[in-house]
Amino acid sequence: MLIINFLLFLTFSIIVRSAQLQLSTKTAPLAHEIAKRAVTAAITGIKQEDLLQFRHFGSWSYEGGNIARGLWLICNATKDGDLESFLHDHLNFFIEDPDEFGYKILHNESLTFNDSSIIFPWGYSIGDRIGLFPIAYADRVQYSSQRDRFSEEEDLYIISQTVEKYIYGYPWHLDDPWATLSRPISWLEEGFITLRGGGLWVDDMYMGTALTAAWARISGQVEHLRYAGNQILGLSHYLTLDSLIHHGYNYYQGHLSCCVWARGNGWAILAMTEFLQVARETGFDDDIMINDVKNLFRSQIGQLLDSQTPGGLWPNILTNNQTFLETSSSAMFLTGMLRGLRHDFLSDDLVVRVREAVEKAWEGVAETVEEDGTIRNIIGGTGIKNTEEAYTPSTTEYSHASPGVGAVLIAIAEMILYQEDL
Repeated sequence: MLIINFLLFLTFSIIVRSAQLQLSTKTAPLAHEIAKRAVTAAITGIKQEDLLQFRHFGSWSYEGGNIARGLWLICNATKDGDLESFLHDHLNFFIEDPDEFGYKILHNESLTFNDSSIIFPWGYSIGDRIGLFPIAYADRVQYSSQRDRFSEEEDLYIISQTVEKYIYGYPWHLDDPWATLSRPISWLEEGFITLRGGGLWVDDMYMGTALTAAWARISGQVEHLRYAGNQILGLSHYLTLDSLIHHGYNYYQGHLSCCVWARGNGWAILAMTEFLQVARETGFDDDIMINDVKNLFRSQIGQLLDSQTPGGLWPNILTNNQTFLETSSSAMFLTGMLRGLRHDFLSDDLVVRVREAVEKAWEGVAETVEEDGTIRNIIGGTGIKNTEEAYTPSTTEYSHASPGVGAVLIAIAEMILYQEDL
């Protein structure tokens, strides 16, 4: 009788679990369908870009680079030949137009003004204009199936020269164990500008490392990954308080900025997963650095699980759930959790909680994608602020949302892979 009861209980449990899985599969928004809409809107934004509307959707900038990366990842997940063709045309433009950075880098032309400016390119080589966009060329080398549409040699040259000249050549690094990069810009309360550097931004965990991680992957030269790991650990050393990362830190004053900005923490999560993925793919053997980054990632995920709202999204200021629910940061947290699950970066005690959080987060993110593919509630470009109130955006209109659109596209691509594995 005991055995029969056990078998009945086991059968019942299997039936219930099967029903739960079927229900989850039926009710969860299909990432393939969301992708079609989001891709259409992003391409429209790229084609219509000007200084006032859709600014930086398709320019050589961090926004344009991350949007292109999201499109490449969706292209790879869906094997969409038309999307790939568009991406080739888009990337080739920057190589063929003599006024664009790709052409100038390829032809060894200076990106400064008359070879004398300390603000341009250096003020923009990490964080804004120059140093992130070539990840789109790295993605093309990795994912393209239309190899006759581009010169791999030219793409590799653009990537390598950007790394050597504008990432490693960047002049503001701290004299500390990590040679942590800083900026000459902090925030108003701290004086805003100091040409000796010392302004640390959480954004730069991604802005300053994504290209070196990508270059390590495609070149096999793992020392570039060591640079990325040092920046992640160095910035986290100064910016982290109670396992959440503040937006900024003034090195010379020793001051943390006021707030735990959600998208800043999103950039950090993306950087950690990029580092950990490439470390595994390349056989990077610095176990201490890998474990330090992995522990930081797990700590961040644990904190994010505690601050996720019932609807699945996260507030713009992570320590204040009265601030509005911000889409692009939520998408980056979703991406981090999905990568953590797929690549076993999570500790066992986090896995069950993360699976539940992923379902809620995906429903929340997918719901922000309108029928025309535009995306709601993305905060625009955001410098370090003095107060929480200053992070309240003047608009969250899609045409001004380029800083976060790529993050949503990347999350959609990750969700396609996740749903295919269910």
